[in-house]
Amino acid sequence: GPLPHLSGVEVRHLLTHTSGLPPIPRWPVEGTHPIRRDMVRAVLTTPTLRPAGTGYTYSDTGYILLGEIIAHVSGQPLEAGFQAGVAGPLGRKTLGFHLDSLNEAWRTAPLQLGNSCLTASTRRMAVSQIPAAVGAQSYGWFCAGNDYLPQGDLFSDQSFGHSGFTGTVLLIDPVFDLSLVLLTNRVVNQDEDGSRFLRLRRLWLNVVASALL
Repeated sequence: GPLPHLSGVEVRHLLTHTSGLPPIPRWPVEGTHPIRRDMVRAVLTTPTLRPAGTGYTYSDTGYILLGEIIAHVSGQPLEAGFQAGVAGPLGRKTLGFHLDSLNEAWRTAPLQLGNSCLTASTRRMAVSQIPAAVGAQSYGWFCAGNDYLPQGDLFSDQSFGHSGFTGTVLLIDPVFDLSLVLLTNRVVNQDEDGSRFLRLRRLWLNVVASALL
């Protein structure tokens, strides 16, 4: 039926985390064994925090909704679309994700969408697509000025990329023609809040920059 709370939300808002949707959906109650339809309904009925385009909140909810849109438009499951549109053209036949559990699949859905913006031009990715008063975000990527982008102190203000909950980072600096990837798993240390690791990541970026620039 009609979803008036989403009436002003467009795909560009979902891509730039300005949809007004909260970080996490209002999931069904634990232990109720929801099916996929229940999970989709939970995402679609999660209330917004504010009108679309008026604020910035990193939203897994928005990217889960994007996954549903992609699946609906393409007429195939998201994982099949990823293989056909991303992994296949890149020649990466072993690149993908496993949907072994419904709950796990939905809770990690934003990770499944991370590469969907690789076809955009570098210029479009590097330049924020939202007003400066709202934030610094291009279509799928953090831009300079966004606190989620760990760019260290030495890379240019045209850097863009993405960071991950487990400490990973992808940083691209078109000025210096550099791309950096750091793969980590900080959540192994479950008793830590991550602050020590975040400082270490910043130092790593500065060390790499000082060696290359």
